[in-house]
Amino acid sequence: NAGYDIKSYDTDESIILDRYIEVKSYAANEDSISFYWSKNEIEVSKNKGDNYFLYLVDRSKMKQDNYEPDIFKNPYRLIYENENEWNKIIENYKITLKTT
Repeated sequence: NAGYDIKSYDTDESIILDRYIEVKSYAANEDSISFYWSKNEIEVSKNKGDNYFLYLVDRSKMKQDNYEPDIFKNPYRLIYENENEWNKIIENYKITLKTT
């Protein structure tokens, strides 16, 4: 429920844990890279700004020597302010029965 997977140091000079890392894996296909990002993860990314990083790991390449994931600093800004590169599709709704 923290909104990230790993809390780490952003630089060698950091004296507090100030890097928040969310790791998502995907299986790349020819058309796109897809992953699921929860409402909570999105909100934490928005609040942490430049201290939040999204690591995208390609499962088909992760066992290769010298493989490195794609790393995105401040993914909230990147995804929500760059509409031409990122598509967002709502796939789930929370449905609640009203009881009175």
